[in-house]
Amino acid sequence: MTKLLIVYYSRTGNTGKMACEIAKGANEVEGIEVLSKRVDEATLDDLVNASGIIIGSPTYFRQMAADLKSFIDKSIDVYGKLKGKFGGVFTSTGTKADGEKCLSSLYEALDRHGIKVIGKVLSVEAPADKELVACRELGRKLARKLIDDGK
Repeated sequence: MTKLLIVYYSRTGNTGKMACEIAKGANEVEGIEVLSKRVDEATLDDLVNASGIIIGSPTYFRQMAADLKSFIDKSIDVYGKLKGKFGGVFTSTGTKADGEKCLSSLYEALDRHGIKVIGKVLSVEAPADKELVACRELGRKLARKLIDDGK
């Protein structure tokens, strides 16, 4: 079965809520197995074994949370094994400008691994209905891409 991995860090619950909605959207697509894991539960094998990877974090000083950054730093051990996968990024933030910077850092991390990022979601403060819909759509979009490409 095609696996979609969602790895996230959440302190207040906002980013976790977004991850949950992304998973809901992806689960609507037949043939997808969704693994949603807090970053402290995720492994490098999870990255390698997934066909698609979505990462998310709250924005701290325009960057991703240190816990997620540490996990990404450890992913050097699987460098070259993620190339060609598809992915997405998401963040909850205090301001749109800071969130855009964080999304950029998340994107760069996946892009450096050769992962093709095909979607992003940003929520200022707690995600409202509009952002939750965007999260579900990100999950559906990536899941459909994986199925259509036979990943």
